[in-house]
Amino acid sequence: MRKIISFMHISLDGFVSGPNGEMDWIKVDQEIFNHVGKRIVEGDTAL
Repeated sequence: MRKIISFMHISLDGFVSGPNGEMDWIKVDQEIFNHVGKRIVEGDTAL
């Protein structure tokens, strides 16, 4: 059976964007890049 792995930037209080739709609070650094890379190789399809 295949796995579905979902990644989404979300704040601890459940918001995806700021009050005006901004997403400038999302910071992508080497640590998150490495983590996502490891998860991507576990799947066979990306959407």
